[in-house]
Amino acid sequence: MENTAPRRGILWLSLPEQKSPVCPIFSQAAEHFHVTLQFGVVENEIPEGILGRIFTARATENCFNDRIHALRVELPNGVRGVCLNKHPHMTISMLPGVRPVESNVMLQSPLSIQRENFSFPLVCEFVPFN
Repeated sequence: MENTAPRRGILWLSLPEQKSPVCPIFSQAAEHFHVTLQFGVVENEIPEGILGRIFTARATENCFNDRIHALRVELPNGVRGVCLNKHPHMTISMLPGVRPVESNVMLQSPLSIQRENFSFPLVCEFVPFN
């Protein structure tokens, strides 16, 4: 019998060239430069017309603590309302053994900030869980 359960995964905005938009602070770079919009999203519940579309995000702050480094971003209107992350960001680098998800905690804690103001393109993608 065929599995007809809807696929779950990650809805994200991916950096097309996969080259860090800022110089990494730590030795271990993120595996994939992206801004998570929704984690655990059901594929057939993704708003129509955004997959495959290119959006322009604006970097506002280069943020880091003693473990992890992330770029805080401002999302454009087309996906701002879709993002469930309180602090939209792109994890850039971390110490070995640190998981990228720690960026979420870091952005709610005391951290160092460098102001940024540049834009870059991101493509909207759905990445199913294996």
